[in-house]
Amino acid sequence: MLYMSSRLVKLLASGLVLAPVTVLANDISGVIVDAQNQPISNATVEIVNTQKSVTSNAAGQFTLTDLSAGALELHITAPDFVHKNLDFDLTGDVTNVSVQLMPSSLEVIDVYASPFHASVIESSLPVTVLAGDALRLAQTSTLGETLNNQVGVHSTFFGGVASSPIIRGLDGPRVMITQNGLDASDVSRVGADHIVAAESATAQQIEVLRGPATLFYGSGAIGGVVNVVDERIPQNSDSKARVLVSNSSVNSGKNVSGAGQLGLGNVVLYADGVWRDADAYKAQNVIEETQYEGTGFTLGASYLLDNGFVGLSYENSDRQYGIPGHAHDEVHADDQAADGGSVYSDMQQDRLQFL
Repeated sequence: MLYMSSRLVKLLASGLVLAPVTVLANDISGVIVDAQNQPISNATVEIVNTQKSVTSNAAGQFTLTDLSAGALELHITAPDFVHKNLDFDLTGDVTNVSVQLMPSSLEVIDVYASPFHASVIESSLPVTVLAGDALRLAQTSTLGETLNNQVGVHSTFFGGVASSPIIRGLDGPRVMITQNGLDASDVSRVGADHIVAAESATAQQIEVLRGPATLFYGSGAIGGVVNVVDERIPQNSDSKARVLVSNSSVNSGKNVSGAGQLGLGNVVLYADGVWRDADAYKAQNVIEETQYEGTGFTLGASYLLDNGFVGLSYENSDRQYGIPGHAHDEVHADDQAADGGSVYSDMQQDRLQFL
């Protein structure tokens, strides 16, 4: 009996010694990719509120070892990509974690002065990125209506194509519209019934920026910044194409857009086009001056360098649309008839962009 008791004590003691080793033996491994599922190297993966971090290798793979069981948060960062946070409740090894980071043309700066580690964007939760299938399902003929279902974003309405975003109740000059980080250079910020020149139908992603980060774009953009990102100046040598066809029943609207990219070694060519046509809105009655039509195309090319790229693009837009609610009736002396004067806008823009 003494022999058995001493042996049992030894087994219990060894179990107590091995217990903390088992607790610390949890691992997390995975891969970090971009929107095209290409690996992202040198991305930093760190555990929030600890000193433990690793970087991804050339294949985008990372492994965190010797982790304690329980809740933890991973913070993943990479240059030129939007940061991402993942929460885990560890009870064992976690493998095959796939982290997809969305590209961002906005510079991301880390801020360490707050109690929590966060980027200048994440510190006030100011960025919404609409991309991929979510963007395709939301796309309409206007930028405002495309973003209308995003949290904190609404849309003005001045006809079928003259709608712009309202962010936290602010619009007009208080909301800045940019194309690939550069001013869209239109008059939609000073005239609510003017069209937004940035084309959402061929966008790769749309970024909505709010909070203190908007001060980087000047004191006027206190409501927010909407950045429309497309691939008119290619940054990689992939060859690809996409086509989007849609229609709307309320105005017999037809929308066709397409974009393509062709890689020829270090030289990459890009082209896109948009065509849309619609009659006036039909509710119980026809709503006058809500018809529109428009065409546009963009040509771009870039030369890929070892550590960057240089490119040039040209865009031509030609859009005509009615503006509802501006017609004025001229009543004749006998009050028997009235003629309505219509308001119609014709916007043409040539845009040259160099990056």
